[in-house]
Parts: sequence; structure tokens; C-alpha cells
Amino acid sequence: TSYEDTYDARSHGITVSVEGLREGASPTYHYTYLDPESNQWSEETAEAPVWTDVTKQPVKVSCRIECEGYEDVKLEGTITIKPVLLTVGINAVNTVYSGTDVQSSDLGAQVGLYIGELSEKQIAEKYSDQTKSGSTFTLIKRDDGTYESAEVYATGSGKDAGVYDMDYNVEYANDTNGANYKVDWKHIGKLSIAQKPLIVTTKSAEKVYDGSPLEGTGSVTGFIDGEGANITFKSNREDVGETLNEDYVIAYNEGTNSDNYYIAEKEIGTLEVTPRPVLITANSYQKAYLEPDPKLEVTFSGIKKDDGTYEEKSGLVDGKGSVSYTSLQREAGENVGNYAIVVSGEKNQGNYEVTFIPGNLRIVASNANT
Repeated sequence: TSYEDTYDARSHGITVSVEGLREGASPTYHYTYLDPESNQWSEETAEAPVWTDVTKQPVKVSCRIECEGYEDVKLEGTITIKPVLLTVGINAVNTVYSGTDVQSSDLGAQVGLYIGELSEKQIAEKYSDQTKSGSTFTLIKRDDGTYESAEVYATGSGKDAGVYDMDYNVEYANDTNGANYKVDWKHIGKLSIAQKPLIVTTKSAEKVYDGSPLEGTGSVTGFIDGEGANITFKSNREDVGETLNEDYVIAYNEGTNSDNYYIAEKEIGTLEVTPRPVLITANSYQKAYLEPDPKLEVTFSGIKKDDGTYEEKSGLVDGKGSVSYTSLQREAGENVGNYAIVVSGEKNQGNYEVTFIPGNLRIVASNANT
């Protein structure tokens, strides 16, 4: 009978049996086999040849049976020992760019070795059973109770952000013949180094209109030590209103690879220019009874300062716009007393916010002696 099966660390040969001989007959057996390496038949032996290790191809075995009173009989069979299928899985290893050379083994690369055929899905489900690269796995149990064994390694390295292949191999113990095993690599992960996240923060700012642009400022953070970038702003606001501080350019420093980073978050501020206060005050006058009214005029002034006085000049930014009033008149009446001089107009005038302050006309009694 021929033998064909998977390697099990035991010896196997063909099985020969003879039936129907007369009582007392004693057959002798002469074995020979075709050597796969030399393709030559071996010399006959009384002991049946056996094989333990995997055969590269079916080995032909011949048995010649002699028995007194019978013709010689020649039987042939084959011995086939197939390798044990090992399914090995390696999980993916993930980290974030740190500027240093990364070794997958330092990150706990996980490997798993399983006897038999498993699908990628089954391998993935068994990740919880996996152990670190370099761990020893038991294989076939020998008759003496010991096990053959092997170590599985998965190594990969990289520095910059990206995806790197991992090298992987099985190293068998000195007392384990690797030729008796066949490895099926499935679900092989890679070493992935993700980009490091950055945060762009643009600051909010506010000022009173002064005719010059309010410039944007801000920062970009999240770099590893020794790396960085300059951020310059195109955002600005000159006239009254509000602008998002979002127009900027990032220039990475020499030695900083922009591919190792990504903008993960933006905290955008605003640039706000508020109207410049201007006062238009109606001038105050005094006249004698029955005298003609003086010519009514106003005074322009700027922002009230902390000491209670007002900025000199008109309060306007030189060469930057103008303000006006639409009405200037006094309260009716000619008798001795006080009469309001009212100035009015639009409050919001371009980049300025105008406040109108009334004046006073005082009519006093005339001098009868003049």
C-alpha cells in the first residue's frame, strides 16, 4: 500500500501484506527504491525503507517477495510526504512622524503563525492571538513529547511620513527542518508613519480707524523640536469693517519637510477696524438785544482724551476722508435769554462716527447809554 500524507515528524513507508500462503510458509521481503536525486535504484535490503521528512516528489518503492514453492512477486508503491502548511499573518504598524528613525519592532509589530490554511479574514480575526515579532511558535509534536518550533520576524523601518513595506521571515529552530513546512504569507501589514498634525492660529485684533492697515498676525504650532515654519499674512483691514484673518502663507524652514505635516486645525481670528470718533460742536455766542445774529460756525475736534481734552485739529486722519453737517441753526427768539444752536447731520460718515454737540446763543440787555 502506498503512503501519502502531510509531515508529522514520524517515519512512514509502504505497507506490504501477503495472503493465501500455505501454513508454515515463510516469505522474505527485498526492498529497493528509486533515489529521486540520482534517479538510480538502491540496493535491495530486507528492511523496508522509511521516510520522515518531506519528499520532493513521490518516491517509488519496490518490494520483491520470495517464498519457497511460489513464484517471486514484485510489488510497487510510492511514498509521498507533503509539507505542513503554515499560515502567517502580520498586522499593520501605525505611528506618527516624530523625526526619528522608526523600527516596526520597537512599535510592537504583531505576528501570528497558524498550522493549516486560513483566509485573510480568519487571520485578521486572530490578531488578538498574535504576539510580538521574534516570538517562538510550536509546530509539530514529536513522539518524545517535544515540539518542533520556529520564530517569526517582521521588520520595517522609516523616518518620513509614508507607507513602508515590512520584511518578514520564519527562522526554524536548529532541530527543526524548515523543508518540512510551507509558509503561506497572508494579510501582511505595512509600517505606516502618519503626518504630524499642525494647528494654525490667527489672532483677532481691533483698532480705531487711523488710515493705516491693521495687519494680521498668528502662529503655526505642532512641529517637532528643531523643525518649524514662518507664517506671513496677507490679511489686513484699513477701512472700517471686519475681515477674517485667514489669508496667510506658510514657509517651512530649511530642514523641515512639509510632507511630514498637515494642517489639522485652523483657529481663525478677525481683524476689525472701528469708526474714528469726530465731534462737530456748534460754537457758542453772545450778543446784545436787537443786535444782528453773529455768523454761526462749528468746530471740528477729535477723540476725547483721558484728561478730558480733545485731540487737536479736526479729528480726521490727514488726507483720509472728510465729514460734514447738514443743518446749523439757532432756536428762534429775540428777547434776552439763552437760545440753543443746533448742528445736525449723518452719524456714520465713511470711516468716521460723528457726534453733534449743540452750542448756545446768549442775548443780553443792550446798553441804553450807547
